[in-house]
Amino acid sequence: MKKNYSNGYELRRHSMQKTLALMFLSFIALGAKGYALPPDESSYVAIQEVSVDTYGKIYDLQVNNSLDPDWINKIKNGFVAENELPFGQAGQNMNMAYKYAPKLGYTFAFNFKTKGRKTTQVGIEVDKFYFVGKSDDGNPTEVDLYFGTAAQRAKIDNTNNRPINVRLVDAYLKVVPTEMTDSIRIYQAEGKGVYNYQIPVGVGNLKNMLLPHSLRLTFNNFAEYIQKLRYGTAVEAIGKDAGSVDRVIGSVGRWYSGYTLPASTIAVDSGADPSVATNIKRNGYILVSMKFVGKNESGNDYLLYDGLTEKDITLPNGKPVKVSAGTIAIYETDYRAQNDSDIGGTH
Repeated sequence: MKKNYSNGYELRRHSMQKTLALMFLSFIALGAKGYALPPDESSYVAIQEVSVDTYGKIYDLQVNNSLDPDWINKIKNGFVAENELPFGQAGQNMNMAYKYAPKLGYTFAFNFKTKGRKTTQVGIEVDKFYFVGKSDDGNPTEVDLYFGTAAQRAKIDNTNNRPINVRLVDAYLKVVPTEMTDSIRIYQAEGKGVYNYQIPVGVGNLKNMLLPHSLRLTFNNFAEYIQKLRYGTAVEAIGKDAGSVDRVIGSVGRWYSGYTLPASTIAVDSGADPSVATNIKRNGYILVSMKFVGKNESGNDYLLYDGLTEKDITLPNGKPVKVSAGTIAIYETDYRAQNDSDIGGTH
């Protein structure tokens, strides 16, 4: 059964369906004399309600860092929560007077959770890019992005091969240390082996990413589990059994990754020629849109995340706009990573 929630899609199953139908079937009533059963259904059916357990869910997407010097470790409250995305809006920087989105060339870090063991990898399609001017009327419009030099630009599409690598020990991802420790213990006990988190993991390119199981760390959801008491097992008994605790912790994963638009990125209207200087969008923002899809061991799509909905937001300069579903982050069009080395990090 598939159900749409505000924070994503869930797949659910009944843990045990118990429906007792006490139907007074009488050979005399139905056969010999042809009497009908009572018209009131409640007179012969008793239904017992049971809990429903989620076994597949993508949820709690958040952006928790950016390598932009004006944003790194400066996100208000430590992260931008799912319902506050896209990242880069006004009021999200600890410096409330700061009026710039992250600059092109800097990675932003994000993470999300999955419930259940069926999701062994997660595909991320960077499906659309949008532009909105800082002083223009209207909402963002879809654009094409290119990177490289003026003499040799490559479009950010399914054919480009600029790789993205993720290494979980890198500080900017802000991986919770106990999650790594728990994961090593739990995966080793389950016979999955031990991942070397020091090694960079290739996750795809600027248009399509695929996060493998090695980027799934176990998330300690034990407190949430015992509060719900769904399984009829005494909390004390579960807590005393290390194996039971680890099975609970291992049932929820937190996935970490990052994404970067190259410093040389330019935006043009869809289909426009990037070699024509007047076609290049300036004095505005580029918005990045993503789709997240849970995949099983066979690589088949089975779970879609839809927590990033169309919404009204406030751009860094205070301008209100409506963004499309899937929008996760905002970049400047005219400020790039090299600006920080050229002019000392100021604008």
